[in-house]
Amino acid sequence: MNSFLKICIILTLALSSCNSGDQKTERSNTDELLQNEIKFEWQGFELDGIKYEHGAMFLPVYIDSIDREFKMQLDLGLNVSAIYENPLQTILSAHPHLKRKIVARSDYEILRVNTSIGNYSSSVDTLFIYKDYGDQKSYDSLSVIGSIGANEVENKILLIDFPNTTITILNDESKFDKSDYRLAPLEYKYGKIFISLAVDGQSYDFIYDTGASISAITTIDKAFFDKVKSNSTPTDTVKLNSWGTLATFEKSIIESPIELGEMKLSANKNILFTQEQKIVETLNQVGIDGLVGNDFFIDNVIVIDLVNNKFGVKKQ
Repeated sequence: MNSFLKICIILTLALSSCNSGDQKTERSNTDELLQNEIKFEWQGFELDGIKYEHGAMFLPVYIDSIDREFKMQLDLGLNVSAIYENPLQTILSAHPHLKRKIVARSDYEILRVNTSIGNYSSSVDTLFIYKDYGDQKSYDSLSVIGSIGANEVENKILLIDFPNTTITILNDESKFDKSDYRLAPLEYKYGKIFISLAVDGQSYDFIYDTGASISAITTIDKAFFDKVKSNSTPTDTVKLNSWGTLATFEKSIIESPIELGEMKLSANKNILFTQEQKIVETLNQVGIDGLVGNDFFIDNVIVIDLVNNKFGVKKQ
């Protein structure tokens, strides 16, 4: 299982954009929404006897010239899409023509290949090769081959419908109805999605990460933790794997409403707090107080609009 805290991969990969200035009718907008809709599936896991149903979001992926389906995790905590080296070697053994599409850089390699995510043709034509990672399986049993990073939705709009387990990727705002959503500002930098959460008028900076699955929120800010945690139930102490070592976290339930823009959200979900030095140093490097994971919005439809830099929750 991937650590829910990731060291940033600092790379610049070329993207080919597909923006269109054509005016669309309401019917054509609906058709395109349906055409670009992609079904995802959850992979759960168990940790210390606790079952986590919403562990990772996996999408169907097709590699150009290969007539079979693979899966990749939607992980917006990564700034680039990546293919894992171990499954790539298995794929190369069955399709050796792809070897010529590997390009070496000074200290990393990329695979230049076109892919589709469900029926959606990806605009990303290079995959970072994640060394010494992934399952070592036979070609016939191979399934998960990599991760889809934030560069897939850069300058686009991503809709995530958690209740119906679908995502939709759009190229401009005219293809969905903004009035259906309550919107708040986001900042997109370093290939990360930054959002501000507020409690009692105090603002805190977080990264939204679809790869974060242990809790709804993980924070290094003691004041934030104390403001939102439950006072009616005891705080647990748990140890979790972080970069190969066990890190200590305080665990509680989010009891106080949290504001996202003008929205007040009551999660009633788990929150983790830690003061582990390596985690604190890593999050401080990017100037954030923690991570917001999928579980915080698990009952909602959300929009990540990287055309207008807006984060929204669909009205209910």
